[in-house]
Amino acid sequence: MLKRFTPHLLLLLSGASLTLAFAPFNMWLLTIPALALAIRQVIKLKHRPFLAGWLFGAGWFGAGISWVHVSIADFGGLPIAASIGIMALLCGYLSLYPALATKLTAKYFSPHLWPMALPLFWVAAEWLRSWMLTGFPWLSLGYSQLESPLSGFAPIIGETGISALIVISATLFALIHNKRTFANAMLVALCLFTSGYLLKQHTWVTSQKNLLSRHGSRQHRAKSAMGARARWSNHGHLLEIN
Repeated sequence: MLKRFTPHLLLLLSGASLTLAFAPFNMWLLTIPALALAIRQVIKLKHRPFLAGWLFGAGWFGAGISWVHVSIADFGGLPIAASIGIMALLCGYLSLYPALATKLTAKYFSPHLWPMALPLFWVAAEWLRSWMLTGFPWLSLGYSQLESPLSGFAPIIGETGISALIVISATLFALIHNKRTFANAMLVALCLFTSGYLLKQHTWVTSQKNLLSRHGSRQHRAKSAMGARARWSNHGHLLEIN
């Protein structure tokens, strides 16, 4: 009996463990293994992918947004039983989105194509979650990588793109069944993290203060080059050259 429900329990636990990947814990290394474990259970429950995705979401949001009932009870003035009930309804609703992603992926694609298909449906589901009913974008996977090398991709593909990269890597690990697939999964993960680290070394933006400082420095050099022969207005405009 217990063995029958082991995949269900692992889905709940893997979802709940994702909370540790986000601030303030920032254990970002957990994200890919936890998601890979969940995807492997979805494959095992291939005839019930919607339920599998929903259970993962229930663990994920149940642990990740547990602060909601505290806010409702402390600031909304509702009894704690009512606040917990509202939080449970919210978690059940949010869990529909990963369930939708796993359901569509399982329905239209065989598992060996999931590394390409699941990221597409996952990102679409997260986008819907951030938009439907005014949106609830908390706990999107990409936000778990703020302290990791993958954050180097953020200026290029954003949080949504990082979420897709995480799902790709996690799906490859979930599909490991021999040395070759293990090597492929490790190679992809290594390439992603190395590329992210290298991108992180580049400065993609410049503050307005630095821009103004550079502009002032260039103007100062131009004035010095012209020397005493040039007269400037109080506003820094060139009036004449003697």
